Amino acid sequence: MHFSVYSVSSVVYIFLFVILLTSCKSENKAAVGNVAKGQEKEIERLKGLLKNDPTRWKDRHTLGVAYMTAEKYEEAAQEFLGVMSIKPDSIDNLQSLGMTYYKMGKKHQAHFYWRTALEIEPENRFIWDLIGKIVKEKDGGDVSMDIEKWAGHYKEAQRYYKEKNYEKAASEFELASKYNSSDSRTYFSIGAAYKAIDKIDEAISAWQKALKFKPDDLMIMRLISLAKEKKERDAAMVKAQEAVKNDPKDWKSHSRLASLYLHDKHGRFIDEAESEYKEIIRLNPKDPDAYKHLAEISFYKVRYGEGISYLERASKYLSKDDVINKRIKDMKLYKKLYEKGRDAWNKGGIEKYDEMVFVPDGFYIDKYEVTNSQYKRFIDKNPNLAPPSHWKKGIYEEGKDNYPVVNVNWYVAAMYCKAIDKRLPTEEEWEKGARGDKGFEYPWGNNFRSEIVNSGEAGFGRSTPAGSFEDGKSPYGIYDMAGNVKEWTDSEYKDGNNQSPSHGEGYRIIRGGSFKLGMEEVKTTKRGYASPVYTDIDVGFRCAKSKQ
Repeated sequence: MHFSVYSVSSVVYIFLFVILLTSCKSENKAAVGNVAKGQEKEIERLKGLLKNDPTRWKDRHTLGVAYMTAEKYEEAAQEFLGVMSIKPDSIDNLQSLGMTYYKMGKKHQAHFYWRTALEIEPENRFIWDLIGKIVKEKDGGDVSMDIEKWAGHYKEAQRYYKEKNYEKAASEFELASKYNSSDSRTYFSIGAAYKAIDKIDEAISAWQKALKFKPDDLMIMRLISLAKEKKERDAAMVKAQEAVKNDPKDWKSHSRLASLYLHDKHGRFIDEAESEYKEIIRLNPKDPDAYKHLAEISFYKVRYGEGISYLERASKYLSKDDVINKRIKDMKLYKKLYEKGRDAWNKGGIEKYDEMVFVPDGFYIDKYEVTNSQYKRFIDKNPNLAPPSHWKKGIYEEGKDNYPVVNVNWYVAAMYCKAIDKRLPTEEEWEKGARGDKGFEYPWGNNFRSEIVNSGEAGFGRSTPAGSFEDGKSPYGIYDMAGNVKEWTDSEYKDGNNQSPSHGEGYRIIRGGSFKLGMEEVKTTKRGYASPVYTDIDVGFRCAKSKQ
């Protein structure tokens, strides 16, 4: 059996790491060379294991440790971040990630990940010692705290917060701060609890205390700024509501209130905005802006026919050359595609989208991009994984079962494929499936056709159901290889020197373009790349499988 020194527990390997770094300073160059060769050999072995199965998070963590001992900190951080995507509650991994950033001189990030580990194990003395080291280096002196009492109140507060009992959560977090008065995350949590019950002044006060101990925390600065903006917006909203109450027939007052409702950053008042815009057109039927806003609200609520009707009413009060006429045309086509997608879902269900296509080079590839419904099935079986960030309460939008899933990073995409005995396609496989034997520039041929692809030219500004464009298929019958959403591949980004000049090892190739991009960007030869932890609203994937 192969034995690796990198498989030992986190505490041991951190000290082993320090010893190895010290040994590298020895005058015995031969010994140092042997250590370096051993490290490189171990790195290559682990990379080979992960190439065959990228979901092996323990091996990925071990690879990160190997990079760390070789002083390749950027690569180490990348691997540890990958583990976080699959196993976010791994204490060992959070410790390792913090140590990597500490060795890089990025103490802010080190503090963040070590402190994140304490959210899982509040009483972990070893991590507290690591954080204490940073605080001491920064401010001098010792950190005074009672870990047991702090942890007791903090865990109670966490429990209340999960139960949405925010009043009690805030109270327990406040008590915790008395036993650890210099922990910025405790004050952050106090602010979060108060924010949840709309006590904005108390939230701002707590976050300002957090900044006292972590003055370079951009996230807390942003939260304070947003909270102050909310206070101002809420005050403006109250004033606008009073104006409407005093003169309910003044359509301009309704317009000001509707705009405040519509532009709430959290979308809390979308229904109120809709009601106000309807009142505006009752009072002033010739206001095109009100119709346009009602149209976009309808599209947001997946009421496409109603939205188009509002646009058509707005167009009566605008010139024939206005861009609204193209918007009407675009959304009429989108409505047809949506309805076609619903029919396809109702007839074929989830099984339809499991279909694969054989490519003569000796592999299979998914006929469709992985859909929301397929991904939800996977998430339900893996409750430790978080759903895509835009899903509300862990659920995708109603009526979008067969839309491509997005906001999934490379690691979790690979994990999904592995779970169903598939894998991500290599870049070469993806391109072969898209271009066919003749090497087309677009899946359907060499000339761009805006009517058969969801690219920027379509004007939808959103994804379409998987398999919407029959004439946009590749020569092998594969849908959406151009536009709709970008797709992860298994291939690592390399430049002419076999290395990404900007990002080091680990960046992954993305292909296919998306609804956000124009005709040049959706060509079958166009390449993109991103960190494997990257997510976006227009990045999805499909799976492949080798011929048995």
